[in-house]
Amino acid sequence: MALKSSRAPSAGRTGKGSGGGKKAVARPQAVGIGSFRTDRTARVDERRERRARYARTDELSACASIGEGRSTPRSVVREESTIWASAGPPSAFQLQGMKPALMSYVEGLFRGADSTGDDALDADEMREFLRCLFEGKEPTDEELREAMDAFDIDGDGKIDFDEFKSFMLRANVNDAPEVSGNFNEMLLSPSHTSEEDFVSALEEYALAHRAANHHLLTNLASAAFGKKGTADMLLRFLSAYSGFNSGFLGDVEALLTTLDDERHAEVLRENLNEEMGRYDEETLMACEGLGIPRDSVEGVPHRDLFAELVDFVEAVLEKSYRRFIPSYICEKLNGAVEYARGQGRLGLLAALYFGSELIVPTIYSAILQGLRNAIGVSNRDARFLVLHIDMDQDHAVALRELVVAYCRTKADRRTLARCVEMVLDGRVAFYDALLRHSSLDPVARRDPKRGYCVSRDDMMKGQIQEGRGGGRVEVDDLTGRSAVLKMCQPQVEAATILDVGCGEGHTSHHLFVMGAAKVVGVDNNPAMVESATRRNENNKGERYVLGDATRLKEVLLNTSNATNLMPGAQFDIGLFDLAVAVYLFNCMTITDMNQVFKDVFSLLRPGGHFVFSVPHPLMSNHNGETFGFEQQGSSSYFALRDKLLEGHASTMTGQKLKVQMYCKTFDDYIRTGRNHGFEIVEVEETRVDADHLNTNPAFFEGVNGIPLQLVIKLRKPVGQLENANDGSKAATAMNMNALNTLPKKLTWSNAVQRHPRNAFFVQIPDAVKLELHIAAREFHDQGISVDDIDLEGDLPSQSFPSLRAFAASIRNTLLHETGLVLLKGLNLDAFSYSDSESMVACSKMAYYLICNHIGTVDGSARGRLFDVTDQSIDAMGKTDNVLFSVSNCKADWHTDGASKDKVYDAVALLCIHPSCEGGKSKVSNACNAHDSLSLSIPQFMMNELHRPMCRDILENGKGNRRRLSMRSKLSRADSVMSLRISYNSYPIFDVQQGRMRFRYMRHWIESAHKKMHWKVPTLLRIAMDALDDTLDRGCCFHESLERGDILICNNACVAHGRDSFKNTPGKPPRHLVRAWMQVQHVDLLTPSNS
Repeated sequence: MALKSSRAPSAGRTGKGSGGGKKAVARPQAVGIGSFRTDRTARVDERRERRARYARTDELSACASIGEGRSTPRSVVREESTIWASAGPPSAFQLQGMKPALMSYVEGLFRGADSTGDDALDADEMREFLRCLFEGKEPTDEELREAMDAFDIDGDGKIDFDEFKSFMLRANVNDAPEVSGNFNEMLLSPSHTSEEDFVSALEEYALAHRAANHHLLTNLASAAFGKKGTADMLLRFLSAYSGFNSGFLGDVEALLTTLDDERHAEVLRENLNEEMGRYDEETLMACEGLGIPRDSVEGVPHRDLFAELVDFVEAVLEKSYRRFIPSYICEKLNGAVEYARGQGRLGLLAALYFGSELIVPTIYSAILQGLRNAIGVSNRDARFLVLHIDMDQDHAVALRELVVAYCRTKADRRTLARCVEMVLDGRVAFYDALLRHSSLDPVARRDPKRGYCVSRDDMMKGQIQEGRGGGRVEVDDLTGRSAVLKMCQPQVEAATILDVGCGEGHTSHHLFVMGAAKVVGVDNNPAMVESATRRNENNKGERYVLGDATRLKEVLLNTSNATNLMPGAQFDIGLFDLAVAVYLFNCMTITDMNQVFKDVFSLLRPGGHFVFSVPHPLMSNHNGETFGFEQQGSSSYFALRDKLLEGHASTMTGQKLKVQMYCKTFDDYIRTGRNHGFEIVEVEETRVDADHLNTNPAFFEGVNGIPLQLVIKLRKPVGQLENANDGSKAATAMNMNALNTLPKKLTWSNAVQRHPRNAFFVQIPDAVKLELHIAAREFHDQGISVDDIDLEGDLPSQSFPSLRAFAASIRNTLLHETGLVLLKGLNLDAFSYSDSESMVACSKMAYYLICNHIGTVDGSARGRLFDVTDQSIDAMGKTDNVLFSVSNCKADWHTDGASKDKVYDAVALLCIHPSCEGGKSKVSNACNAHDSLSLSIPQFMMNELHRPMCRDILENGKGNRRRLSMRSKLSRADSVMSLRISYNSYPIFDVQQGRMRFRYMRHWIESAHKKMHWKVPTLLRIAMDALDDTLDRGCCFHESLERGDILICNNACVAHGRDSFKNTPGKPPRHLVRAWMQVQHVDLLTPSNS
């Protein structure tokens, strides 16, 4: 991290940019930042035009042909590589330039089919659309009905443009089960996490949550509001809290009725006795030792002790708030607890243990310390707090045993985690609401029903003016905004950028002028969004939408029509290369800022940057003529956190604008970034420099020498965070998945390649084989198949102890060592059934158990296990949509999975029957191949392997012999396939900072070009020839798998293939079983690998 206090760039200053010898920023056209155009503008425009030419094929320009009843003309055969050869591979936009063309093409199809012009397609219009799409073939009534069902989402009998676009541009992605975004899915899996480990992880989450570490608690404990202010806030806290904690006793009694184990019931009865004031002698003696008389607690229910505490504080302060605490302060917390109660035993455990007993000692310790510092309370007067700080720790230990006993299945854990999350978030909402209502926040208190965010209307009090550079120049224009643009400059060119809180679009426009491929701005002020849209309506590279920044992902999903963002998995794996937020976080509370950080992290691509600016935290103590905020008397720096201040900002014309700011500390910004997984790249404190003083001394003198803005640059890691704090690791784990996490680059040494048997062959231990054989036979005898079994619900985590330990070692080898293992020793004949069908079923079950303990078997595309057999289909012939795994053809070097939106961490193959002739498997290290190619071929040729390129689309993978549904027919129509293939583009090698993903099968690249009517570019063909030759030379294993062998490859680093084969009549045909696995998210649970 680079921390610097520097002068902000001046209006006329120039400096070096990211291009080394290139000239940097030229003098802006207006004072401050102007248009921020560079002397590279002509080249930037040239590149934009080149991208547009690449995106615009004859296929995509034939929008009107459908409506006119003509078949779509074929594109001119062309070599698209010539576009990239001189300029190198495209930057992070990865064919983003094609997306507007795709959107326009789809809209053209819709408008052409909408003969009545009513913005909806009825059945007759849909029939004509299908007839044209299938080149004159009349659809049957059944096909028309299927098509209407496929398109018509709301079932109203008509297809509007949103429904049409949703189908036509649907991403080639498989749905994944919904898991709470705050938890790694594997924490919920009994196959990979024991009950003890799951509970421990959930405890860490709860104790690190802001429910136990909110800045209000910190300020109360240290009396940061001053003694009088702290005492007043404590009384408000206690008065409001009484509206929540009164239900604790009833929850314990309700939980008691759900328990089956008498030992567990006894634990709760003990808890109830203490709640009613019945203690053992040891506890009473301990109280006396702390200065708490025995008779002041014995026989006194805890609810009465709490009431006595409130009475005491009211008497000291001579005031009461009980009748004046509004119900909304506890509304979210009470709602969360009510939801948890509705979930039965698990919900009650979540509320009582994680939401109360576990964290209450921390909360009450802060309250007790605050009372001591503010009013000198004694242990006797605060006996309610003293008892709970000590007793709740004992209660937590006892309750923990119950939690561990009742979280055996994935469904149980999901319910528990969801309830814990809601209750803890409810506590944070309680703290935030109390702060807003308190006298320490009089501005927010005037409008208690308002959301947390201050709108831009409030920020500027409705003073919206067009063109800041044309008459209204503020201090942030001259210092903060220019610093943001300068910090963004290395990442701007050809980038897709998100501007959160874009206002009138000034920053967005400057970023586009600097070379961005596309900028999307989001703001909650309708007038400002309208102004930004109106001023840039002729510029298709800038898009502005109305929405709440705290619901960023939801806003972008709901406005994909306006932004032209492609729907699909990209919303979860990264849409943007860069995000900016200028003067946004001073408009919202710390809680809302956390939500924005969470969404921005998710929306950025790995390696993407987030740059934001805010008024410098020390500005809260400044109230000058040019810029400042009303002073708050003796309020300390930390006491001002989340307090809403009113202030002013002057313009050069003498106008004073009213502004507001939620105060935050320097640490709030840094800690929030780290806790959500970001790396700190750069921090700058802007100030007035000599050029500013020379330009307008009267204007700048009032803020000279004062830190004006804080500008911070963050980065989303390419992979897992190294040397990160616990919050960062947790955030990384919850946000990373197979698509947005580049695996480690694993290379093989010469010794490994010379002795592959020593490096890759692993014997399955006898204890593991025994567990597998017993389990597989038991499942078979019970009639449970691989497709039926629910490992998360049917088996407790204590099952398969030997297998779990063995699988962890294999997982480590796959992700951190060689990336390849060949498991030997699984005796399929030990499943002594007379019929081969039972033997195969048991073999598959044992194989599935191994794979699902190494990682998670991903059955979303082709089922949990896929039989690799010859089904007499020629994968190299003219038949479309055929996988090599259903043919006997030679499969050249490849990795599995051809979808841009779906990758698999590992691929496994079990050999049931080897082939009698041919069919040898081969492997080679793609990381070694990449390093070798980098030294042996020119960079412009390596660019071909690094640039995104289209891949074919596969559905069932068994050709079109079976009758296809209308949905499949539509999906595979030539025009639609052109759209889908254009979207399905990604590089062969994606390499960043010692991490790499290799995704390759030459056949699917060539067939995609053929369907797009493109010639495979000469440079690409030569580069792939060189790649194939290098993989051939690096091949160190080329053998037939033996019966019972299991070959497992890291699908990002290891290329594999097989020879063609022939089955011999009278002998068992070649039969392998494939499994695709996700492994990285399991690895994130291992501390040593984080």
